[in-house]
Amino acid sequence: MQYLLDQIISGIAVGAIYGLVAMGFALIYKATGLVNFAQGEMSMLTAYIAWTIAGAVPGNPWLVVGGALVASVILGLAIERLIMRPMLGEPVFATVMVTIGLAVVLRSATLLIWDPYPHRLDIGAGREIVHIGETGVRTAQLAVIATLLLALGAFWAFFRFSRIGKAMRAVASD
Repeated sequence: MQYLLDQIISGIAVGAIYGLVAMGFALIYKATGLVNFAQGEMSMLTAYIAWTIAGAVPGNPWLVVGGALVASVILGLAIERLIMRPMLGEPVFATVMVTIGLAVVLRSATLLIWDPYPHRLDIGAGREIVHIGETGVRTAQLAVIATLLLALGAFWAFFRFSRIGKAMRAVASD
């Protein structure tokens, strides 16, 4: 029974990661009306950048997270300005094909820069085990679940109460 409880908690943590990715898909789709088929590759590239930062500056999780966030923002802005903005007014099929092509380019560039093998992202935190009753939960699992809950709350509050969020909801429902 204890093993089942451990697996359920682990599944909830993995589900929280998928929930964060799904929030990204939903936000992009509602804002643009398109599914970005390169989103997984963009996430992968950000993870490799975080892994590189963690290797260069071991034991500093805040620097790794900050560097990965800055890199992902720069990547997203560059893709929007250089690739997606010129596609405005083009047929939906052409824009979808551009995101598929972008996915291929990002995957190939990642393989050229790094390698295809799985790597452990060691940021010096998250390995500690917190005991809840007889169940041991890693702090990284608790952090992922907390991050999902914070993101859900922040997005809900932003789109519900802020003027910009309300305007974005109005435009998306048009």
